[in-house]
Amino acid sequence: MASSASDPSAEVDLVELRRKEVQAHHAAIEQHMREPGDPNWAPASEKSLREFLNKLPAHAKYRVTLVDCRTTSCVAELSFPSSEVARSTWHSVLEATNPIHCGTAITLEEPKKEAKSYEVSVLYQCGRTGPNGTPDKQ
Repeated sequence: MASSASDPSAEVDLVELRRKEVQAHHAAIEQHMREPGDPNWAPASEKSLREFLNKLPAHAKYRVTLVDCRTTSCVAELSFPSSEVARSTWHSVLEATNPIHCGTAITLEEPKKEAKSYEVSVLYQCGRTGPNGTPDKQ
């Protein structure tokens, strides 16, 4: 009996799983972009998150190009010099406790050919909802 490592259908399943993971990450970011901004929470959270990302030890390996907070989530765009640098650094961003106390999701995509840098979108899902399902003004 062959092991799953040599089974071509297992590889196809991993490719499909990866495709779905990337698709779900994009959908979550699109949902974030459709959210209205909370003027009482978003500006301070953006500032705090940007400062946090710029102070991480791994920051020497990326540039923060965007921090956007809305009502229940934030997105940060990080620019790395290459996909190799991103792949060796992403866990530092994911595992660090962020100051806005939100869950962190990162998906590394296949690098684009001829790209001069490697862009990564980090999604911070904050789950800021009150008892009736409306956003909680933390």
